[in-house]
Amino acid sequence: MIDFRYHLVSLISVFLALAVGIILGAGPLKESIGDSLSTQVEALRTDRDNLREQAATAENNAKNQDAFLAEVGPQLVSGQLGGRTVNIIALPDAENDAVDAVEESLKAAGATVAGRVTVNETFASGTERDALAQTLRTEDPELPTDSTSATLSAALAQSLVVPNLADAEGDKARKNLLPQLAEAKVVSAEPDNLGLATLSVVIDGEDETSLPTASSSATSSEVAEQNADQRKTTEEPYVALLGALKQDSAGVVASGTAKSATNGLLTELRDGDTDVSTVDNVNLASGPIVTTLALREQLGGGSGHYGYADGADAVLPEKQTAEPAPEKDK
Repeated sequence: MIDFRYHLVSLISVFLALAVGIILGAGPLKESIGDSLSTQVEALRTDRDNLREQAATAENNAKNQDAFLAEVGPQLVSGQLGGRTVNIIALPDAENDAVDAVEESLKAAGATVAGRVTVNETFASGTERDALAQTLRTEDPELPTDSTSATLSAALAQSLVVPNLADAEGDKARKNLLPQLAEAKVVSAEPDNLGLATLSVVIDGEDETSLPTASSSATSSEVAEQNADQRKTTEEPYVALLGALKQDSAGVVASGTAKSATNGLLTELRDGDTDVSTVDNVNLASGPIVTTLALREQLGGGSGHYGYADGADAVLPEKQTAEPAPEKDK
């Protein structure tokens, strides 16, 4: 057992060490310690000032690039959509600034924006989804019955887009179910009676899928698999919507941020076999431009994934001026 003498010797050693440190700090080492501390403080101040200057320069460069793209953007997209009609669909948490910027770019490309539709969270996870789907199937027996998401997606898609406006005028079987969807508060439209379009842009929000809590025994591959399964479940209703829009229209582009491409809707679209194009920098000045060019590519039957995040094929589509889009839908 450890006796009292051991504790006494330990305490004396501690106090002796403290005393020696105090004496040396106040005596022979005083000047060297003070000089060393002063040098370190001065170095930290210099680093701080340099970092501030670098941050200011980077911010100024970013503003200049945004200003440049704002000037050349309309020229880059001019005439690319040649009189086509587009509907913009904003998913939950989509930034209004991003939606506005995309709309401006589409108009600069010669498109007519029929309107905006905001998809609410209840579209994907509302408690009344099943009952609403059943009501819509009664209204239109042609709607798919595979799942609630398939029914809601098809109902919204057929109410917003068609492959060709001329053919839609004689399609008496097509039902506009947007009022029922709006009344159930799964979507909202602006204006309320927005017309059909042949193209659509879907803008994703910042709220990517939450990572699952890993157990202490879980391996990294198991955690990645759990994350992928959770993301697939969360994004499934929106993937179904993109698929329905693609099937019923002449082209669809999904635009979001790098977060969406890392662990969100764009990840699912890029990992799947869909022909929907994706853009992962809608929050940057270049994003709306690339979105417009990707929509033009869809008109020619092409598709791709664009931006800077994982899964991107290139920064922007190629050969956008080889064959200008037709001026009219008819």
